[in-house]
Amino acid sequence: AASGRQRWQVEVAPNSFGMTAMDLNQYGLELHFSDDGRRLIGHISGNGPSNGTNPVLDPHTIDSVLIDVDAGKVVEPPPQFADFLAVSFSADGRYALLFDKHGGIQRWHTLPWAADGDLARFVGNVAGSSNGVQLQGEALLTDDGAMMVLANTSKLGFRSFDAQHMRLRQTLHLTTDQDRATAWALRHDGRQLAIGTNSGQLAVWNLETGKTTWLRARFNGWISRLRYSADDSRLLAVSNEPSEMRVFDARSLDPVVTPVMLAGDTDPGSVSDAEFGP
Repeated sequence: AASGRQRWQVEVAPNSFGMTAMDLNQYGLELHFSDDGRRLIGHISGNGPSNGTNPVLDPHTIDSVLIDVDAGKVVEPPPQFADFLAVSFSADGRYALLFDKHGGIQRWHTLPWAADGDLARFVGNVAGSSNGVQLQGEALLTDDGAMMVLANTSKLGFRSFDAQHMRLRQTLHLTTDQDRATAWALRHDGRQLAIGTNSGQLAVWNLETGKTTWLRARFNGWISRLRYSADDSRLLAVSNEPSEMRVFDARSLDPVVTPVMLAGDTDPGSVSDAEFGP
């Protein structure tokens, strides 16, 4: 029975594993459990335009943290992965993309660590800075670890890859009118990527065919959060400044409920969290 007593406490020190590429240890972490409750996955939330001219995407899985719930410890990088730089975990923490300081990317199993794919090197994937080598762009990994999507630093270019062999599958380039991406979400089955932009536009990119479907009506604010339902039938989209929430059929982008305004013009506000129930 639950006792209400604290089992453990974890502190993530500055520049520790999972916080090496962008000094994001100064931000709060958004944490969620894996379905089996054995892992806690943490990443910062994107703050859109308020975070600068080219803010991180939501969710920002690079620099994420994995906690072993049974042990009550932050999972350290595997020592056999040389020149570790950063990591991107899948949504449930079963898989990870490990990045090295020379532009290399490799898929691994977690708990316990085991290499599970080819190590591929990408030109322009890392760059030097005043803080040392930093990763360029961002990455997402599907739940089953089969597909990887990379976004470039401008948040206008996207590439999808077979994560085991790192073979290029599809490419997508947003126009300046469509604007840079501020939020993205992979469908749980890995077949679609939803993309929301700074100008309030929403698109669904089919990762199998390369076809992109755009929502005709724009949001009034920049899109801050995108989430698929557990059965992949619905897509939740949240915009900020002003705050609005809409739910769509994930395949057609037809609205399935009346849009909900969460703030007014005089108090635009912002929404930091929104999810589907089980």
